[in-house]
Amino acid sequence: MLKLQDEDKPEVPTIPPGFQPVDTLPSKYKCYPKGTRLYARPLKVLELKQLATMSEETADEVINSVLSRSTIGLDVGDLVVADKIFLIMWQRANTYKGDEFSISYICPDCGKEDKYKFDVVQTSVSDVVDDYDYDKEYEVDGHKICLDQARVKSVALVKEYLTSNPDADKDILASIAFRVRKVDGHEVGLSEAYDFCVNLSPAGFVKLNGLCTQTEMLIDPVVHVKCNNCAKEVPVRVSFRPDFFIPAYTGW
Repeated sequence: MLKLQDEDKPEVPTIPPGFQPVDTLPSKYKCYPKGTRLYARPLKVLELKQLATMSEETADEVINSVLSRSTIGLDVGDLVVADKIFLIMWQRANTYKGDEFSISYICPDCGKEDKYKFDVVQTSVSDVVDDYDYDKEYEVDGHKICLDQARVKSVALVKEYLTSNPDADKDILASIAFRVRKVDGHEVGLSEAYDFCVNLSPAGFVKLNGLCTQTEMLIDPVVHVKCNNCAKEVPVRVSFRPDFFIPAYTGW
């Protein structure tokens, strides 16, 4: 498990040329050891090609692989999932700059096709709740529990667990159990966390489910753009389709 104690401050990495600090994250750095700072660089041609050709089945593997080469400051497995998605969007925004790399979309208001310049600053991603505390304890069925956020490595653990335990409840595993970090002061693995969840009283389970929902970081990135046809500001959901990573050049 990731530790956040002051005595476990991460070493300050050597920053290679081309890497820039990522000052803003959905997690607000609350989910990492004190002093953690992430650095990233614009994407390279082969990385863009990987991202542009990934499928739904390979998306996690491809994005994790690209981030492992293009970010420093924290192991990719320890990244909060919302931060992982934000980082890829941050890199896309810093790879292409200028209207000639705009992205096509259909205005949901007037139905006309238009283009917009992607800027991660204009993207809405649900940030961690203001009072989120990695070590905060919640009382559930007479037990004290600590909740983590969904991390890259915990998503992988859920997949592995389901392979070995096909009868396990996928929804409980993927939305509740992998969030449980401690029970009564003891670190728990996914198997122990799952057993804890399914053996709660119905009232306790509902409370735990509510706590997870209340503190979760949702990933539904939306950018607000002004339609050049109807002049209205409309929300456009960011999709990792091929032309997001390799747009058609229009600066001729």
